[in-house]
Amino acid sequence: MEDQTKTEQQLSKLFQIIKNIDFGMFVTQTADGSLRSRPMSTQIIESDQCLWFLTDKGSTKLLEIADESKVNVSFANPSQQTYVSVSGIATITNDSAKLDEVWTLAAKLWFPEGKSDPKLTMIRVQPTDAEYWDAPQGAFVNLYNLTKALVLEARPENESGENEKVDIP
Repeated sequence: MEDQTKTEQQLSKLFQIIKNIDFGMFVTQTADGSLRSRPMSTQIIESDQCLWFLTDKGSTKLLEIADESKVNVSFANPSQQTYVSVSGIATITNDSAKLDEVWTLAAKLWFPEGKSDPKLTMIRVQPTDAEYWDAPQGAFVNLYNLTKALVLEARPENESGENEKVDIP
């Protein structure tokens, strides 16, 4: 029970960090095995513990997902010293109920016909594991610790941050 509570706390923290970072770098694998990244705005539905992305049905990333569904999405907010990497399984869906949940006014910029735009589809990423780095004391404390380590010729202290690997059941 203790492990389940810890995982739930880690997931809550993970999604809270992601909610404060609008864009993630969505990574897929191409047919030749190379990796391709692109920035995408992320929507989160914590109740299903998934990441959601709106995309164009003609997008190359959909072909890449069809060939290899394992993806990675990384997030960074350097000013807050928060970073996240999420690995997961991507699926393509046209679930209208979920679309109602993830639709934002900003999405209309990309899909002018709204939720009924014929080019619109969604990518659902079910996380399999994740890792986050969170230094709530900010860049100044990190800079101080790095400078101190340089002067003392020692390894930097990691007192100012939290790093957790989250294994998602």
